[in-house]
Amino acid sequence: MLTERPTEEPEQEAAPLQPMSRVGDLAFAIVVAIYGLGLIGLTSLQEAGMAFDSLGPRGLPYTTGAVLLLIGVLLIFHRVRHWSEPVTEEGAPDEPGYPASFWRAATVAGVTFGYVALLPILGFLLATPLYLVAGLKILDRGGWKTLVLVPLLFTVVMYAIFSQALTIPLPVGPLGDLLESLGLLGSVH
Repeated sequence: MLTERPTEEPEQEAAPLQPMSRVGDLAFAIVVAIYGLGLIGLTSLQEAGMAFDSLGPRGLPYTTGAVLLLIGVLLIFHRVRHWSEPVTEEGAPDEPGYPASFWRAATVAGVTFGYVALLPILGFLLATPLYLVAGLKILDRGGWKTLVLVPLLFTVVMYAIFSQALTIPLPVGPLGDLLESLGLLGSVH
């Protein structure tokens, strides 16, 4: 006997909220505090510069480090002070069909570090489309047209704006000679 299939797929239910982790919360707070302390320490190694400026080149990093250290310490005290309180659900559930994933976010972060490492070697015009294709693929966005057109158009437009219009030097990698012969390096190399 044939049965009719529903024309619409049933909507996926969002995953139930999980209680927050006390240990994870405390570990995150410690990492924030250590990062702020590290930023302050690294900033103190930076030279002050020759021109007098009330903030100098260390002003923003010192301020950022101090704010991160303060936030980290406050989070640590808050977590320790409220350790024995019952754990509650926190945040909002994931959207149906768009689950949040630690591994997806970690992969995007790893690809981003790879992009930064490859940028001086491959140059902006080669590394950027590869990075964007990888990011779109990891996030499951678009078909092959999107995976080809968006990275290429974005890269060309950004190169035109920054390298040509604003004359901000971008790494050219192995395309340097070609870009120079085409006059696309402008006055900046």
